Amino acid sequence: MIWPVPVDDILCYIASMSRKALASSTIANHLSALGRHHKINSWSDPTENFLVRKCMQGYRNTAALVSTPDARHPITIDMLKRLPSALQAICMSGYEACLFAAMFNLAFFAFLRIGEIAFVTKINQDRTLKLADVGIIAQAVHVKICFSKNDQHGKRTTLIIPPKSDATICPVRSLSAYLSLRSTQPGQFFIHLNGKAVTRYQFSAVLRKALQFLNFHTQNYNTHSFRIGAATYAATQGIQHELLCTWGRWKSAAYVSTFASICCNNSFLTEIWLVGSSLIYWAHRRAVARPVGLDLGLQKYGLSLTWYGSRGMKWKSLLPFLQQKLRRSPPPAWLLLHFGGNDLGDVPTTVLLQMVSRDLTKIHHMMPFTQVIWSDVLQRVTWRGIPDGRVMERKRKRFNRFGRKGVLDLGGRVLEHNEINIADRGLFRQDGVHLSDIGNDIFVDSLQEGLELFAGLSSSRHSFQN
Repeated sequence: MIWPVPVDDILCYIASMSRKALASSTIANHLSALGRHHKINSWSDPTENFLVRKCMQGYRNTAALVSTPDARHPITIDMLKRLPSALQAICMSGYEACLFAAMFNLAFFAFLRIGEIAFVTKINQDRTLKLADVGIIAQAVHVKICFSKNDQHGKRTTLIIPPKSDATICPVRSLSAYLSLRSTQPGQFFIHLNGKAVTRYQFSAVLRKALQFLNFHTQNYNTHSFRIGAATYAATQGIQHELLCTWGRWKSAAYVSTFASICCNNSFLTEIWLVGSSLIYWAHRRAVARPVGLDLGLQKYGLSLTWYGSRGMKWKSLLPFLQQKLRRSPPPAWLLLHFGGNDLGDVPTTVLLQMVSRDLTKIHHMMPFTQVIWSDVLQRVTWRGIPDGRVMERKRKRFNRFGRKGVLDLGGRVLEHNEINIADRGLFRQDGVHLSDIGNDIFVDSLQEGLELFAGLSSSRHSFQN
């Protein structure tokens, strides 16, 4: 082997591992080891090369298309409301019905894993809820999670679950009823009348019987359906991903994949509008030809993209366009704006900035719950009708700075697209304005990475701002 390893050899190595159908994470680990060896020897790290990073990104996107979707279905709020009546019919005693009603409600509203509330194996018996870990304080359930999947060292987390107005699913009421019947025997919190702990098998069997009683097909429901249902329900209520990660005790927004397949088959998709001039138009056309499709591979995470690109569109057309769309459609969760390139040479800068400030405020009032994403105006090799490109570059930078600040002040996000630079003429068509196929690929990649980052699905080396 040649050291340091040439970039071409790294690319061939990735191709070789991809033909073996290795996971993208496995290939990334191999590259990480190679990169570390280079850094230890003070060599330039070839794994950081632009082509290597894009090759890996393409492999990850392609692999996502053939990944097996999560077939598990969520327990919905409506199902949760109906389960107590089913328990009354299938359980041998009122105590058992009360026991499993409390377990079901707590599993849902506390985002619990089955190993946290039921006996799974002798190894985990000390890690499930104990009587001392649960209490009702100030009309709220306090649950102390001593161990969990992401807390193997017992750092402990205390969950506070408020009451619900609907008595059938109120965790405070169901747990109070259970505690009034439960003996004072220490140890496992959820126990049968004979003092033995509820097992995972018993929890699963009772859930299956209850769903059968309610005429549900039980094939795609299991103990994790409560956790998936809680995440799905919270997401449909507009709860931010960061807060959901805290509630579910996830380290990242990878939890989205647990209910994304459900979202894709229902009306729970998070709508994103990409609105702009010809660059959005051509990016849309380019996305059609890409393996991941128009949604850039984000639909599996519950995100749906709608492209509104119009060649020659200028800033003054933005507000009327949005007003027309809102007459027929509800506002999106996110609105990406890519405008201004066609205005910089025609409209005085001061007037244009006043228009931007006014319209961003109006958009915020029209769509108060929509998060706006500012997409920077790209560099151009030539500006039509303007001989001095340096003057236009200064205007472009000033315009972008103003737009970024305006959007950030309203709680939005920013994409800067720093990898598209006029120093690389191959990224542009002959007209010096529009992007070539390679340039469009990089632009679409930038959009995809930005949306993934803002959704909490990945980290990125690109320049994005919150």
